[in-house]
Amino acid sequence: MVAGLFSTGCTTVRSLPAADLAEPGWQIRQGQALWRGRTGAVELAGEFLVAVGPGGAWFVQFSKVPMTVTQAQGDGRVWQVEYPAVRRTLRGHGAYPAGFAWPQFASWVAGRTPGNGWQLTTPDAQSFRLESRVSGEHIEGVFAP
Repeated sequence: MVAGLFSTGCTTVRSLPAADLAEPGWQIRQGQALWRGRTGAVELAGEFLVAVGPGGAWFVQFSKVPMTVTQAQGDGRVWQVEYPAVRRTLRGHGAYPAGFAWPQFASWVAGRTPGNGWQLTTPDAQSFRLESRVSGEHIEGVFAP
């Protein structure tokens, strides 16, 4: 049943190549954030990098030195979310599921309104809080100047 949530049809979703953020057209923002995966989960402090690129491409990485906690990317046709510490990767076609915070965050940075069930608060130009009213997952952070 879980597999059905992350794919359409019978085709295998291809792995996306590593995003080359040095290519022209990428807009990159960095900062620090607190991330909680769901209600009751431990809140992690770390650093994020979010990039939006040509053709609807996006990339986001959340790290807690010395490791990447999660990394997600999409190109408008396919998406993937990785959790390297537990060796888990989820992939799918089309729009990413609304339940993942980091793709929602990248979408907001690209200028789109967060998906249904997500609430965004921006107390000032540098600070934000993105929260799922369904799961309790949230990202609260500040962009580097």
